[in-house]
Amino acid sequence: MQEGGDIRTVRRLLGIPIKRGQMRRANFVRFKKTVSSRRQSGKQHVIRYTISALDSNGQELLVGEGFKGASQAAAAADFIGRQFGLAPENSASDADSASEEYNLLAAD
Repeated sequence: MQEGGDIRTVRRLLGIPIKRGQMRRANFVRFKKTVSSRRQSGKQHVIRYTISALDSNGQELLVGEGFKGASQAAAAADFIGRQFGLAPENSASDADSASEEYNLLAAD
């Protein structure tokens, strides 16, 4: 949700708001992509990612979670950035998580 100069998020469980977050758009620096979980079944590897917005004070605001694979997370970060009119300096870079180097061919 976008109101004036703020980005606001609402986390819901069964439709009930359980957590709210807020960040000034002017303080936005970039998106951060992190690995939230890994699962392996036979030859199939599934890595799930979360996306957070970082501000100039080092605070994080969770804007998305549960993205399956690095490419889906990067596409989501680009989409969220366009929707809110954010111009990140370094959006969802591969340097965010050194663990992404683990089995890159099977990550998606």
